[in-house]
Amino acid sequence: MLDPKVSSLIDQAFSEADRPNARAALESCDPAWAWNHENLMIRCQIAAIAASRGNLNTLLSVLITFETDFRDLLVGAGFAHDTEKHLTWTPDW
Repeated sequence: MLDPKVSSLIDQAFSEADRPNARAALESCDPAWAWNHENLMIRCQIAAIAASRGNLNTLLSVLITFETDFRDLLVGAGFAHDTEKHLTWTPDW
């Protein structure tokens, strides 16, 4: 189950047709390191949405990076130097 903030951002960022697949992709992305880091997981999920720019194929590609090294994801989304940016980020495209 996704955090309500993540779910809301999916609704804002993705087309209605892509929302179920975006949700499923984010729900199925479950890196082993994330089990004890709920806040970091939410931060990375929001970073993945930001990096995707609302494109489902890009989201799927970004999630591969997320599972490999979440730091690359945070850098790519512009979230690396602000640990709270995900709390206020909204799609602006």
